[in-house]
Amino acid sequence: MKHLLPLLSLLLLFMTAYAQNDLPPNGAEIPLSMIALNTPLTIRSSRITVDFRGGLKQHVDVDPNDPDNSRRLRVVGFRMIAELPEGGTVTIEQNDVDEEAKSRLRNPVDLVVIDDPDKVVIATIQQFPVKIGGRS
Repeated sequence: MKHLLPLLSLLLLFMTAYAQNDLPPNGAEIPLSMIALNTPLTIRSSRITVDFRGGLKQHVDVDPNDPDNSRRLRVVGFRMIAELPEGGTVTIEQNDVDEEAKSRLRNPVDLVVIDDPDKVVIATIQQFPVKIGGRS
C-alpha cells in the first residue's frame, strides 16, 4: 500500500491541473485509470511483486468558497486489483462513499513537492492545457 502513495500523490497533483474554462460541470463523474507496477507485497512470510491495475471515480461538486474558479471532488469509487504469481488476486477497494469533498480543482495551480513539509512552490501553472512529458 505504501508503494501506491507516490502514485496517488501524483494523481492528485495532476488532477489539480485544470483552468477556469476547463473545470468540469457540477454533478459530473470523473473516471481515472491507475496502475502501480512492481508493487512489493508480503503474503504471510513471502515477499512478491505484483502489478495493480484499476482506478477511481470522483464526483464533482461546486466549491461554495469559489464557485467560479474551483470545484470540490469526492471519491465515490476506488478499486485496484493485482494477480498473484501462484494464482488468485489481491483487491484493494473502497467500501463506502466520501461524504465530504476533500480535493479541489482550481485556477491557477501551484506545484509543490508532495513530501516537502514546507510545501514550497516550485512552479505555478497559469495557462492551460498543459502537456506533461511525451515526445517532442
